[in-house]
Amino acid sequence: MKDRCAPMPETMKDDGRSKDAKAVLFALSGPWRRFFPSPVPTRLADDRRGVIIIMFALMLPVMLGFLGLAVEVALWYSNRRDMQGAADAAAIAAAYEIAESRTTNATARGTAEAENNGWSSSTGTIAINNSSADVNSTFPTSGAFTADSNAVEVLLTKNVTRLFSGYFFTDNTVTINGRAVATVVAGASTACVLALGSSNQQGALTVSGATNSVTMSGCTMATNSTNANAVKNQTGTMSADCIYSAGGVQGTPTTTACSGAKTNQPTVTDPYEEAVTKPTDADFDNCAIDGGTINTAVDLLISDGVFCSIKTTGGTLTMTSGTYYIDRGDFRVTGGGTVNASGVVIVFGDSTGSNNCGGLTISGSSNINITAPTSGNFVGIAFYRSSSCDANDDFKFTGTTASAIEGAVYNPSGDV
Repeated sequence: MKDRCAPMPETMKDDGRSKDAKAVLFALSGPWRRFFPSPVPTRLADDRRGVIIIMFALMLPVMLGFLGLAVEVALWYSNRRDMQGAADAAAIAAAYEIAESRTTNATARGTAEAENNGWSSSTGTIAINNSSADVNSTFPTSGAFTADSNAVEVLLTKNVTRLFSGYFFTDNTVTINGRAVATVVAGASTACVLALGSSNQQGALTVSGATNSVTMSGCTMATNSTNANAVKNQTGTMSADCIYSAGGVQGTPTTTACSGAKTNQPTVTDPYEEAVTKPTDADFDNCAIDGGTINTAVDLLISDGVFCSIKTTGGTLTMTSGTYYIDRGDFRVTGGGTVNASGVVIVFGDSTGSNNCGGLTISGSSNINITAPTSGNFVGIAFYRSSSCDANDDFKFTGTTASAIEGAVYNPSGDV
């Protein structure tokens, strides 16, 4: 009897595979192959569709972490910029107090300005350093001003709570720092000659003449004119501690406390508009009765009061201390006359309310020696002409005068 068993297929030969594996391979090698063109495990192993989803899912936390860290670092830089602004404001405010001899206020003023500019004592610290015992007897810790007794150093800190970076660091805060140093320029002084008009006027401050010399010790000159030649030192000498022009400078004026005349500077606010109580029209009443018209060529002594005009063409006019009101008239010193006045202010006005104020002229070989009051409404002012006065009369110093004026020359509505 013949053996009915079919011969063993090639794939069923003993090749070391298990019986189960051989059975699967046998089943797939027969008529079932048309339904399974290749072994299923092999197809699954070669299929790469959807792999990017897995990779993205794995990388997403890392990407979000870097994005969050970038945003947080930007926030730190923003806080750093704010702290620098607060430190700058605090240092300048404290330096102003020291410049005005109010060192006891420096710490409080500096702290207040830091708070006004975004710093808070609840989230940070402040240190204000200055060599004065009224501050903390400490010079700035570094930089070019470690030996400058006028310098003020402000050190600020601000603690910022971590966001994303808190997952990577054990401490929960970042400390933001700000540092600024401000100082009073050595030799700088109060401006005593101001051309306050905002118009584009040429030569708002002018010195001319071959031998003329205008020397202002302890004084700064400034003009608000934006003209390219707002300050003109044509000939002669123009000398002051510092010279500031909102426009330009023609010539080479001398500055003893600054490195040359400064151009394109910010305009200056009138320092006397609010500090001085403007005289009223009634202050100039009865000039003919009180003082009348002084017109002399001989030595004369006068006292303060209301005058229609004061003129001297020779001799010496001595003025006792006080306020001299001139109603619609001039103050003139000509022909070699001399005026000596201590603690005196000359005030120009108009009793009629028409603002037709007079002017000042010092000419020829005359001279005037005047010292401004040290107290009262017109403290520090030698000549005062209100801003409400007309612009028709100037303050003029011409010829070979040898005058000494200690005080401000104030004529906001006219020229000097």
